[in-house]
Amino acid sequence: MFQVEKDAREEAEEQEKDRKEEEKGDVKSPSKAKTKEKKTFSPPDHLFKYELEEVEPDNPEDKELNVIEAYDIRREKGTYTREKNLLFLKNIVEISNAGNFLVKKEVIDRFRISEIRFDDIFAGPEPQFQESKRLKGLGPSNAKAETKKPKAKESKKFNKNQGTLDEWVKGGRGEKKKPGPKPGTKPAKRLTAAEREEQNRRFKEEMQRRIEEAKKKKLEEKAREKERKKEEKKLLDKLMNEWKQPREDLECDDHKELPCPHPVHCKIPNQLFGEFLTLLEFCRSFEKTMDVEETFGSSGITFDKLLIALTDRSTMGGALYKVLKLFLNVLFDLQVRFF
Repeated sequence: MFQVEKDAREEAEEQEKDRKEEEKGDVKSPSKAKTKEKKTFSPPDHLFKYELEEVEPDNPEDKELNVIEAYDIRREKGTYTREKNLLFLKNIVEISNAGNFLVKKEVIDRFRISEIRFDDIFAGPEPQFQESKRLKGLGPSNAKAETKKPKAKESKKFNKNQGTLDEWVKGGRGEKKKPGPKPGTKPAKRLTAAEREEQNRRFKEEMQRRIEEAKKKKLEEKAREKERKKEEKKLLDKLMNEWKQPREDLECDDHKELPCPHPVHCKIPNQLFGEFLTLLEFCRSFEKTMDVEETFGSSGITFDKLLIALTDRSTMGGALYKVLKLFLNVLFDLQVRFF
């Protein structure tokens, strides 16, 4: 705060000094006068405070001012700044031999810029810019030629533009001619109110036509998509109905090869082998009901045990005796339980 007061005091003293010199009427020569910039006073940035008022508050009667410090106001992180714009231009443009900025060829090929039209990006009529005469000496070849010119011409040109002391005092060179329109350029044509209204009307009609075309195109795409889904569903239903219909085994397309059979060599005749397997399967299925584990152990009635019981005639009280005893016990138990 002391530095701010000091700057304000110095500025006031300088203004008072300039006012006294103007009253005396002293005209100093520009050659002897010191070119000193006038010091302008402005407080530091961190001393500023901003009053913010909400434009559309939830409660219209509640309109309070919020005082924000300077360090609380900053740009968002993703704001497009001038530095980012320069970096963007540096990556996509280059300077031609004529000194003009051109888009790089690889960028044009990558994004197909040559195929893009003005109507694809912007709405309304194309802008009409005023034609200006191209400046010479912008290219690198012309810049090199200018550097090779003798210094005498530059000094002569400088002396021609430089005024004398008498001309400055008399005010002969105080004013410069205002630049007028060049003879080669055409002045920009101003549209009348009727023409501007007609142009706006055509623009609105064009926008309305584009909106209607977009809606029509969207409806057509929806109709085509709906028709395509309907056809797909119809074809799928037809295939499913054909697949669900009964057909011969030879017509099925998911056949699998049968495994190679291996012959079983045992004492059971071939004509009785099927009944033997049926009896074995019966004993395995109802082993818990018949308490097979008490008689034959945890392994139950196996293929070998049942084969020995049916084919061994020499052993008395062997496996056949156990099988018959097991079946009779189950039969009597079931008769007592249900009858």
